[in-house]
Amino acid sequence: MKKKILYIVVFFVVLILALFIVLKNGIVISSIQFDFLKLEQLYIKLDKKLIVRAKNITINETQNSEISS
Repeated sequence: MKKKILYIVVFFVVLILALFIVLKNGIVISSIQFDFLKLEQLYIKLDKKLIVRAKNITINETQNSEISS
């Protein structure tokens, strides 16, 4: 049981460390789109603070025309 807990803790520590290293180097995403949001040329970097830049942000407003009865 203790080995299983140790493996889980080590896994999360390695995961957080890898995320930190990736953010220190910076992430560039040319385009990402969700149902309600579109981001173009997204840049994320961790310096002394978290830097998030996007060239174009489009927010789609969906209107629900359903009427609850």
